Order: sequence, then C-alpha cells, then structure tokens
Amino acid sequence: MLHFSVPTTSDPTPVKDINGRKLARRLKKGLSPTFRALLAHEFESGAVLHDLTRRQACKLLQVSASYVGTVAKSSPENRKKIERGELALSALHNTPTDRQLDRLITRLGPDRVMEALDRCTRPQFRFAAE
Repeated sequence: MLHFSVPTTSDPTPVKDINGRKLARRLKKGLSPTFRALLAHEFESGAVLHDLTRRQACKLLQVSASYVGTVAKSSPENRKKIERGELALSALHNTPTDRQLDRLITRLGPDRVMEALDRCTRPQFRFAAE
C-alpha cells in the first residue's frame, strides 16, 4: 500500500496526507485534468511529496506536462482562482504569448491582419440615410 504523508514540523502550513489507494481509485473514476495538474504541481514543488520531477508527477497523476507548466507559471492568485473553479486552466493554457502572436502576424502579413481587424471592428448596424 502506498501511503504518502509529510511529517509535521513547526511550519504552520497544513500537512496533506495522500493515501495511494484512494488516489488510484480517484484516478480510475476520473479526476479532472485541472485538479490533476494542480496536484502534480504540488507534488513537483514539494508541498506533498519530496524530490519528484515534473515528469514523475505527471506520470503518476496522468496529466499533461504542459498543463502543469501552466499552473507553475501562473500567479498564486490565479492558482487560487483555478482551485475554486473561478478560472479555467484551459483559458490560461491556450492564451498565445506575444512571441506566438508576432510569428503569426509575420506569417499572415500585417496587411491581412489589419483587414481582419477592420472587419471585426466595423460597426454592426447600418443606418439608412433619410
């Protein structure tokens, strides 16, 4: 039986006690990718288990390493919002970086991008002149 526990110290942070069998059952039932990514980040950072690499935590929890990377890069405030369900992890994960946008604009051409912006920002209603 796998039983994970972090020894208590004088540190006031709460100790998480994770039972390996319960974790395996929950994984089989289906934990959300968001929850698994948050838990894998805690495993990687040493809040639950010590000395696990990101790859090991991802393999253990069957979660995408890029999702865990997104959790790791997010601010503590955003992490709390994700935990509470106020912010979708996919919203942070699928947001393109400035570098990606620059490459896309270069590939498409600035004229084409400006034409698309003009179409998107064009007034919706046309008023008839009387």
